[in-house]
Amino acid sequence: MKAEEYSFVELFNKIDSQLVKEAEGEWEKRKKVSFFHSNFVKAAFVAICVSFGALCIFQPQVQAAVKEFTGWIARILQLESDLSPYAEVIHKQEINNGFTLSLDEVILSDHKVYAAVTVNTEYPEGTVNGTYVTVNGKDYSVESVYDQAEDIGQELGEQVPRHLYTFVLKDELPKTVTNMELHFAAYQNDEDLLEEKNAVAFDFAFSATKEELEEQKVQVPVDQKLVLEDGTVIHFKSLTITKIDSRVEAELENIPENKIDSCADFYYLEGKDSLGNPIGYVCDTSNGKDLTFVCDVQSGMYPSVDSEWVELRFYYYERVQEEDQRPIDTVDGEDMALEDDGFPVNQVEVGEPFRIEVKQNMK
Repeated sequence: MKAEEYSFVELFNKIDSQLVKEAEGEWEKRKKVSFFHSNFVKAAFVAICVSFGALCIFQPQVQAAVKEFTGWIARILQLESDLSPYAEVIHKQEINNGFTLSLDEVILSDHKVYAAVTVNTEYPEGTVNGTYVTVNGKDYSVESVYDQAEDIGQELGEQVPRHLYTFVLKDELPKTVTNMELHFAAYQNDEDLLEEKNAVAFDFAFSATKEELEEQKVQVPVDQKLVLEDGTVIHFKSLTITKIDSRVEAELENIPENKIDSCADFYYLEGKDSLGNPIGYVCDTSNGKDLTFVCDVQSGMYPSVDSEWVELRFYYYERVQEEDQRPIDTVDGEDMALEDDGFPVNQVEVGEPFRIEVKQNMK
């Protein structure tokens, strides 16, 4: 299985039908899965899902038939979970230069804003991107924005009106949000998008809260250290779990002088919680010595707030010679291997699995 230039969300939308199609045909003895070196997040998504033996969209909490939709965000994510207690229904519409955008629903997390938006345009190549977020009069820097379409069965490139934009913020949102603005930019064609010109601005102002999510948030201290081959120490310091996402904060210690950006080394955590849920964290941000590992409802592989404990193991990927490559998994008797820009890649485990006691350490 190999994808080329898909975004994270495009890959998420397509990968279900693509995997099924490939499963029906002849497989090579060793399937090569592109590691998408140019886009860390989509590589992390695929690699973690494959390492668990099945793509996360096949996990029960994601693939189960949805009998009742509690809102557009849950519907687009195809979740059975009731997200309505954490959602703010907005339903604000703006029309500008051939585009009609409606901000329907928003959920605020610590470092993320989930926004369900209806997009209609008269331009065949028209597209809309999220740009930045303003909270209580302060502009928040956005690390990335994922755009997930509602109908995952449609072929890529076809326009669909319902979208879920996930704004990943560099800084944590304040506990009290008196006013918020979400900013979007619309482009009539691909050329304007690539050159970032002739943008049509859409700015939605509204009030929202994350109090309901905060009330059920679990946050525990962690004091776990792992030593890498080059002597770098990764010190895991805290675990946060909410109803829709989770974070593990860590710090690098004893860093060699020639050490490069840690996230470029493809750091991961994988494991399970006490309820049996599979978990896959990716190193989402690296700010100096500080690391942040994240997972959320979009991957379907995150711990429950009701867990007694969470068990994790740290690993990363490294380029190797083809003769030294090891399969990442076996599916139907066939070896699955990973590639990074065409180069063979191996998974490297560091240390033993470690357990974080959640309930007895809650603060």
